[in-house]
Amino acid sequence: EWPNCDEGGVQFIRDFVRKHPETRLVVIDPWTIFRPTRTGSVKDMYSQDYSDTRKVKELANELNMPILVVHHQNLPRD
Repeated sequence: EWPNCDEGGVQFIRDFVRKHPETRLVVIDPWTIFRPTRTGSVKDMYSQDYSDTRKVKELANELNMPILVVHHQNLPRD
């Protein structure tokens, strides 16, 4: 299991791609587990998600590689 974004996840992806140069696509699924831990209330979820994805976008640019982020909505509950 990968660490989330603010606990070394970005570096984990960076290291993985360097060790596996044949990698052509990174998929983060689901985003809710990878994104930075949120504390307190968030009034504008869109702005927060946009801000949270900044590190992933910067990493995609650095690696010159697409990173697909999957965010599930309304998953059925057990």
